[in-house]
Amino acid sequence: MTQGGKAVTSGKRFENNVERILQGHGYVQVGHDLRRKQKLECLLSSTNLPKRYATQVHVGDGIYGTDIYVDFYFICFASFTACSLFN
Repeated sequence: MTQGGKAVTSGKRFENNVERILQGHGYVQVGHDLRRKQKLECLLSSTNLPKRYATQVHVGDGIYGTDIYVDFYFICFASFTACSLFN
């Protein structure tokens, strides 16, 4: 396996672990069936779910007109403390 392939594999494993931790703390994924540029609006408008997240969310345009995405976008993130993630 190439170094790039290893990086992709380990990154995906890390993201899967983060998702399991979020779900274990009562977070619900929203917009998983939407296109990436539609997820932010869905996430912000899903007010009936106080603890929610989405993956691969478009958050804006870069200085050269490129799209900027985040791996995870949390709502109600303040309820997390650094220690609670790993307990």
